[in-house]
Amino acid sequence: MNARDLLSRVRAAQGIPSYYALAGRLGVPIKTVQRWNTGSNTPDDAMAARLAQLAGLDPDQVVAQMQAERANDPAERARWQRIADRLAQAPAAAAAAVIVALWTGGPPDAVVS
Repeated sequence: MNARDLLSRVRAAQGIPSYYALAGRLGVPIKTVQRWNTGSNTPDDAMAARLAQLAGLDPDQVVAQMQAERANDPAERARWQRIADRLAQAPAAAAAAVIVALWTGGPPDAVVS
C-alpha cells in the first residue's frame, strides 16, 4: 500500500468527501495531503499510524509500508516491505491458531509453575 491508497482508504472508512476535508480533519495544509496523494512525499510515522487507525488498519504495518515507500536504497526498501508483509500475515496466523484450537477442543494444557 502506498500513501495514495492509504488516503483513499481513510476517506472511504471515514466518509470524508474530499482531500480538502481530509486535510482539515488531520489539521494539516491541503498541500501536504496533495503531496502524499501524488507520491512526492509520504506521511511521517506518527501521521501514518494515525491514518491507519482512521482507516481501520494495523498502524505498525502501515508505518512499515510508508518506510518502504520512503526508502531510497533498494535493499532498505525490500527490508521494510518484508517487515510489512510479515505484519500483514500475523493476523492470519493468529486466526489459524484459534481455529485449530477450537477444532481440536482447545489448546494443550498450560504448564503452570
